[in-house]
Amino acid sequence: SSGHWREAIGGWARANLESLVAWPWLLDAVSRRRTLGPNIMAWLDAALAALARSGLREQNLIEAVLLIDGHARSTAQLLTGAPATPEWATNFGRALQAARGDPRHATLTRLAEAGRLAPAGDPIPFEFGLQRILDGIELFIERGGKSRPARPRRRAS
Repeated sequence: SSGHWREAIGGWARANLESLVAWPWLLDAVSRRRTLGPNIMAWLDAALAALARSGLREQNLIEAVLLIDGHARSTAQLLTGAPATPEWATNFGRALQAARGDPRHATLTRLAEAGRLAPAGDPIPFEFGLQRILDGIELFIERGGKSRPARPRRRAS
């Protein structure tokens, strides 16, 4: 069923993120091309096995795992990178104030004024991104492994 594979790969992605945050040196280690040891092979196999239950075509399994892994890595980099200091927050607030009324930053200003720049829950919205990735994979499976044709973009008048 749809929920079963999503639950399995979601658990894998969350465990991946937890490991990368708990041991930040892993980010550097897994980013370099090294010989794959038994632990990395088992980690990769677990993700592939979870996605194999989805009905995703075999030629797309590794691509989907890399997409999900990339989301976990980028989130881990945000969580383990330079922390948002009070000085950074002050500077960000000043930048938002300076952008007010500037038509180049209309959406940013609107979101700031509505208090939408601080997401509810996690400071880094990992779960939101993970669920959207899984939605996309599920839709891709439902379409028989075919992407939607690209639509021509309309030019703004």
